[in-house]
Amino acid sequence: YPRTPAPPTAIPIFALPGRLPPDPEPRSQVIDMGLPLLDRNFTNMGRELEFLRPVCVGDRLATRTRIADLFQNPTRLDPASLWIVSEDLITNGDDALVCVVRNTLLNFRAEAELAAGADQ
Repeated sequence: YPRTPAPPTAIPIFALPGRLPPDPEPRSQVIDMGLPLLDRNFTNMGRELEFLRPVCVGDRLATRTRIADLFQNPTRLDPASLWIVSEDLITNGDDALVCVVRNTLLNFRAEAELAAGADQ
């Protein structure tokens, strides 16, 4: 088949992997990395995709995740809110980087824990 760039559309590789039917307690790679989290409460604060090279129909794509930044910054939800910036690095069969998916998560403690006087 001729190698033509994929049409500009949402490609399923960029969706988060998961099971069908969906897991009642979903986990993300960030949680499984063993980071020092405040609690199990998360809010997704943003996602950016940066396409660096064309992806062709039939390309085999691989992904790996890394933590790009981890810092504490207060929010209304928690004065010790933890911000986690992860990057999914997507490469083609030639191991060339074709896309970077940058995701920012906000990790915060439950209201009950804050009300109990936890001050970390």
